[in-house]
Amino acid sequence: MDTSDLPTAVTEFPFTDRRELYEIAETIVGNEIQTPPGRPVDTVERLEAASGELTSSVGRCAVDPEKPNLTLTLSGRSERRTSADV
Repeated sequence: MDTSDLPTAVTEFPFTDRRELYEIAETIVGNEIQTPPGRPVDTVERLEAASGELTSSVGRCAVDPEKPNLTLTLSGRSERRTSADV
């Protein structure tokens, strides 16, 4: 990622405001996460079916087949640069 265009406040934030950065990270990590009621695999299957032409790829990653993680790659151009863009 080319960071040369970022404002000084953005590039310096992680170095000047570490306490706030740690507090934000601690809050995020400290959140209790629970699986919603029902079968997560049903939700994933519905999302897969509904993704249709919006996605260029659909994938699953699961340690427990009843609780898969779903990855969808949307069709179109990304603002991110990848090694393929170089």
